[in-house]
Amino acid sequence: GTADNWAEAVAIQADEKIVVVGDAGYAVPGGSGRRYDPTVARFNSDGSLDTTFGQNGFVRIDRDITQIGELGRSVAIQPSDGKIVVVADGFGVVRLNPDGSLDDGTSTDTTPGDQFGPNGVVVTRILQSAGARSVVIQSSGEIVVSGYAYDAASRNYVALARYNPDGSLDDTFGAPGLVISDVSQVEGNSGTTSFVFTVSLSNPIASPVTVNYATANGTATAGSDYV
Repeated sequence: GTADNWAEAVAIQADEKIVVVGDAGYAVPGGSGRRYDPTVARFNSDGSLDTTFGQNGFVRIDRDITQIGELGRSVAIQPSDGKIVVVADGFGVVRLNPDGSLDDGTSTDTTPGDQFGPNGVVVTRILQSAGARSVVIQSSGEIVVSGYAYDAASRNYVALARYNPDGSLDDTFGAPGLVISDVSQVEGNSGTTSFVFTVSLSNPIASPVTVNYATANGTATAGSDYV
């Protein structure tokens, strides 16, 4: 690629066409600087751009609309129907139809009736922040995504998630997911204010569940803002 275009991963379709994912940079309209969006390109087996795919061989995934990160990291082809699954920074998963249209169930979706997620895109929040790095499609159609996540104390973890073919999280995979709600409240300048955090599981489990927690400075500082 150039300074503004990067290729990160490649997949070969059953018809030997070549799908490449990465990002593309372009000038900000009416502004200064450049911005970057995940981008998918498809080539014919002879190396020429497949102009039947997307716009003249390219699909740029607008990250302002999809809320995913700026760099496409990995790509896989669904063997059952040739749909293209792309993962990106922000632990985002996007599914494109074979012609490059977003599999979102709208009027531009060329395979209506089986959309992926609410709008062709699924973004999974894991801990403080997370990013997807690789994707594979199981023979049963489930989509497995691996990557990383880190918590508020900047501890790093391996992140692994499995999605059903419709984009919903497969809550039978691994241990139940644990979600801790965000809390925002005006603390005032005197006295004490209590904050209530709701902890919930993605699905029931018969064995006991324990939660370890710790505090870390962010917008609030230990000693002066919280104890």
